[in-house]
Amino acid sequence: MVFTLKKASFIVTDISETGGIDIENQMPGSEFLFITCKARGEIINPDISLMIKTSAMEWRTIDTQIRHIVNQLEGPEKFLEKVVVTDKNTSGFLRQYDYADMETFIKKLDSLISDGIIDRVIFTPAKSEYIKSLSLKWFGVETTDIRASNGQNTITSIYGFEQLKTKYILQLDSDCIIGRTPGPSYLKVLKNVLENNDDGLTVGFPIYSKTRADFTIGNNYNKWRTEVRFSLINRELLLNLLPLPNEIDETGKLALPWHRSVDMLNKNSKYGSYRGNDGNAFFIHVPNNYKNDINGWLNSMYSVERGYINENQSENVNLISSDPELVFPERKEEMVIIVKGRNVPFQKLRRCFKSLSRQDYQNFGIMAIDAASVNGMDEYLYEIAGRLYRDRITILKNIEALSSIENIYIAIEKVCKNPESIIVMLDADDALIPDNALSRILELYHNGADLTSGSMLRADKEAKYKVNFDNPRKNGGGNVWQHIRTFKKYLFDSLDMEDLKLDNEWIPVAEDWAFMLRLVELSKNPVNIADKIYYYDPSEDKYRRSREELDEIIARIIAKQARRTK
Repeated sequence: MVFTLKKASFIVTDISETGGIDIENQMPGSEFLFITCKARGEIINPDISLMIKTSAMEWRTIDTQIRHIVNQLEGPEKFLEKVVVTDKNTSGFLRQYDYADMETFIKKLDSLISDGIIDRVIFTPAKSEYIKSLSLKWFGVETTDIRASNGQNTITSIYGFEQLKTKYILQLDSDCIIGRTPGPSYLKVLKNVLENNDDGLTVGFPIYSKTRADFTIGNNYNKWRTEVRFSLINRELLLNLLPLPNEIDETGKLALPWHRSVDMLNKNSKYGSYRGNDGNAFFIHVPNNYKNDINGWLNSMYSVERGYINENQSENVNLISSDPELVFPERKEEMVIIVKGRNVPFQKLRRCFKSLSRQDYQNFGIMAIDAASVNGMDEYLYEIAGRLYRDRITILKNIEALSSIENIYIAIEKVCKNPESIIVMLDADDALIPDNALSRILELYHNGADLTSGSMLRADKEAKYKVNFDNPRKNGGGNVWQHIRTFKKYLFDSLDMEDLKLDNEWIPVAEDWAFMLRLVELSKNPVNIADKIYYYDPSEDKYRRSREELDEIIARIIAKQARRTK
């Protein structure tokens, strides 16, 4: 939605829903979604194209990556053309981290064209004679191998340079994460470097830095190397300087990839590759060793989009870590609400967050978890809840589904960093009932509680569960699993990983039994909230589970050895 408006030259400044009632579902409703926009003064660049380099090894994530790149780079800058350059190889990748699914890869690229994200895809020709002639033109030597001696794909890049017709090309790898900050046009800044310096052949896109630096070519003895991962190239000048220095190695491959050939040219001429940083845009390159952790990789990307960059990333071109501990800002509030769910309908999401906005206590932070939804739940979290709570909400999105207990562990252990925080568990399809639910919980903790359990109003049946904190394993669990579950963060920190696992695997269901039984055993002053302050609306997934499987897992959890500190 926001991306579509941005493509139409609008800047979204606010999104809000009207209040109302969904009579049919008996939930908060909204007749209208108000999107406040302002027209964007576009800067059309008829002499600059965007060229994104990729391979079929990135078939799992290529659509997300390219949408990110275009979304971050365009606005107000507009390119004459946006293209993806690649080849149809399915093996022989440098630093290979995954196999190549060419069918899915091409299908996703076609969808990007259909959606207007990119204009076309350029595939390297397979004909050896054409590759040979291209190599001769660019390097003065002949080869039929698209890869250089070090394994880098060279012919594909220069074929892309050949196919584009603009004076300048902004070329980058598809695994670059891009950050933008308010300020002048980053593209105008880079272009001015090349236009104002007749020795400028390329200018590297800035990396994240806390300080600004003038754009320089280095010096006569130590020029900057060409930034192959992300740079603006004076294509017109580069073509006039062909052929570039290179040779054929003993295996018949180019000895140097194209950017190293440019370095050799620069070394023996007045030309060079500029680098600097004006503070308006930056990139972070994702090394292949991080790409098997797709959740960590793409959540790093989402965090940068939202303006958060770990301070340790400064002066590092490569992503320093995909660990949630470094990817997300820390949550240190007195109370942190963990809101989690998968494919939760918008009506229920609205009900959940409205129950939070109505609370008379508002000094809480939110850790929202989207467990690999496909219904647009993530967009609601980012665009509605995210705009409402801004820096008070952190959003963890599963691209590859994780178990509920693993998501809870990441949220509490990796992101929540105040051991005294009160952790409140709230499923995204449920809601708080009274407007003073959180203040009542807070009062209990101010009076010495370190954990609470109960009570809830079920949507599917009338039920009352009596809580028994005294040796719950001997009392069938003691109903300590029930909503509303809250506890001090330091109690969760006292858990062993084995408390959350069976047979060395994350517990797949009944995660509330797993951690609440152990937390009660560690608790000094657990309190039962007798009043029904939590509305529990069982999800459809609950009824798809095998009762036998669930009972077996619960039995194994209860059978674990009790651990008390009292």
